[in-house]
Amino acid sequence: TLHQHGITHEQLVDIGLMCGTDYHPGISGIGPKRGVKYIKSGKTVEDILEERDATIDGLDELREIFLSPTIGSVPDTPLTRREPDFDQFREFTHKWEFPTQFINKNLARFPRYAE
Repeated sequence: TLHQHGITHEQLVDIGLMCGTDYHPGISGIGPKRGVKYIKSGKTVEDILEERDATIDGLDELREIFLSPTIGSVPDTPLTRREPDFDQFREFTHKWEFPTQFINKNLARFPRYAE
């Protein structure tokens, strides 16, 4: 994606911040296409914020979250692949009220699953 659009990782993060993240709604009226256009034209997030009289509280901190994320500890034992626990899955989906028809359709894709 970076190569295809001719942008850096840092610029991608700035585009994401302009579009909006889990931490901030972004800049009104800017989506991915417009964000790429602005960045490729040489503008910065700060330039766009100034032009639009907008703010992103904690901009530098948000950048840091995406550029240098905190990684959790590595488990002492290696992860192993196990068969899916369909009963636990059903319990989870029932708790969150997923549509039963949708769940059954998707579980049917697993040959080992027997309802």
